[in-house]
Amino acid sequence: MKYDSLIIGSGPCAFNIAEELLKTNMNMMLVCKDQDDASFKARVAGYPDSTQLKILQDAEVMACSGQVGRYNVILRNGQKTISQVVKTIIVAEKDDYQPNFASYQLKPNQQVLSFSAMQACMPENGDEQWPVNEDVKHILFLNGIASESVAHMLEDMMRLCLRLQSSGNIQTYIFTRNLKVAGNGIESLYHQTKDAGTLFIKFTTTSPEIVQTQTGDVQVSYQDEITGQLFQLQPDLTVVDETIKPNDTLTSLGATLGLKQDSNGFLQTDNVHRLSVLTNRKGIFTMGPSRSIMSSGAQRLEARNAAAAVVKLLNEDLNRDEDNKAAIDTSVCVKCLTCLRLCPYKAIELNPQPIVTPEACEGCSICVAECPALAIQMMGMTVADMMDRFQSEIQDAASESFEPQLACFCCSRSAARAKELAETLSFNLPAGLRIAEVPCAGAISLNHILSTLRQNVDAIIVLTCHPDNCHSEVGQQMVNHRIARIQQLLPQIGLDPERLMIRSLASNMGAEFAHILAEQANIIRKIGPNPIKGSH
Repeated sequence: MKYDSLIIGSGPCAFNIAEELLKTNMNMMLVCKDQDDASFKARVAGYPDSTQLKILQDAEVMACSGQVGRYNVILRNGQKTISQVVKTIIVAEKDDYQPNFASYQLKPNQQVLSFSAMQACMPENGDEQWPVNEDVKHILFLNGIASESVAHMLEDMMRLCLRLQSSGNIQTYIFTRNLKVAGNGIESLYHQTKDAGTLFIKFTTTSPEIVQTQTGDVQVSYQDEITGQLFQLQPDLTVVDETIKPNDTLTSLGATLGLKQDSNGFLQTDNVHRLSVLTNRKGIFTMGPSRSIMSSGAQRLEARNAAAAVVKLLNEDLNRDEDNKAAIDTSVCVKCLTCLRLCPYKAIELNPQPIVTPEACEGCSICVAECPALAIQMMGMTVADMMDRFQSEIQDAASESFEPQLACFCCSRSAARAKELAETLSFNLPAGLRIAEVPCAGAISLNHILSTLRQNVDAIIVLTCHPDNCHSEVGQQMVNHRIARIQQLLPQIGLDPERLMIRSLASNMGAEFAHILAEQANIIRKIGPNPIKGSH
């Protein structure tokens, strides 16, 4: 059976997306490892196998090939190996919580709990009080004292304090350093918790002294930073915050699926084009704790976003705009596999020669620019196409007095939109400016630059996305390396390196667009016309 989606995850987030997709009548497979957690087992039991949802426990992904619409996934289920074809893949693993006992020099016992353990003690019904020993009157929560705090952990702590304060005989304390209330509704929750009687003690320049006695009790000494007065607290129960980290399976899973990771190990880089649930591979989505630290409420909302994104993709014509896809001429290809290694979207497969899969190709043209055999083409991106355009437009702009003729390569997602904004805002642009819009700055090859310099131009400006905001994620880096190489070569052919400029822009930087072009025009007026322009 070919499933619409394969969900990979062993926690609440995986079930959240499964529930959302069940509403759309999609059929899917949920792959998860066995859990000792009783609530997890109960939730699995609530979803009997059906034609719409199959749950495969004690399973993991071993290999993945193919592209959107036909991913072939190899699964290991106990001693069995299963090959399964799916249209889309959703990574929805849970995160890992590591209690910060050692950071506070505390050892867990009945008087010292991790925050997760404390939550597990609370009844699921929010109206019920915590079944605590009557001797527990003072509960201390440590949040972000030893390490940087997390907003949603503070939120959960405050909700817990509200329930405890409502019992009428428990006093709660939250010791914190950076009180992060930037999340949705967290500041309002802070005032509500404070009004309910929770005492917030904030530390900026000092730290509390925390000592655990041989009997396991905790004693805390601290100085009020406003009055300078010393206080002591001996809580009946101390609750320690936790460091939230990506699931330890994400690194190997990311490598298997060909996904880029951020510096913390989450399966989504800090790229605005990926928000909220997209990855560098079309048809593979990442959500919840698989892509960032996220509250349980945010995870439920994200499940709806992910479901909408999956349904939208499955309803799309994946082969639309075929003219904007790269294609490999197999009669010219030398099988160097440069394209296979460089494609940021993993849209190139071996079959047995490299081929571009149109459904997965994003049309960035990076492979066209980098192919050493010039075996890859994309409509409008050949050197001849670009030069014909510059040649005709620049000849039309010729005048008797020297006016710098500027050729500007603009990324379609950033600089090209900034140029439109500059025109809308009526900024004066150089008279000799000619624009070539490219799908990604990484599409600008060495041949594009060198051939353009031989046309009737005096200078070239390459405008890219900002680092980490490039849709392909590598295009901006690659063209920067190419420009640096050419600038080193220009003096050898009698050209000033200043004739070649590269800058980064966002789509909303119309004023900066106009400023950069004016700056380059002034430079060229000083150094004069290009001595090799018009040569062939």
